Amino acid sequence: MSKDKQIALTVIPEPAPNTRSLLVPQGKFPVIRGEGDMDLVCGKCGQVLVESVGKGVWLKNLVIRCPNCKSYNEVP
Repeated sequence: MSKDKQIALTVIPEPAPNTRSLLVPQGKFPVIRGEGDMDLVCGKCGQVLVESVGKGVWLKNLVIRCPNCKSYNEVP
């Protein structure tokens, strides 16, 4: 499937414990895969963190630590 666009996530400082949902993947692969037309990528290095998400699907209050550069990325 070809992608319409990639969205670079906002890099934030490490969240305080118990304030956000935090995903810390152990490998360099998307942590979530869907069937949409957008990828969410690390705002620092461009690693694909969420692949093929649909336009109407958003994950709330979620932060993903990039397995490549270790930056914390806030999902809108």
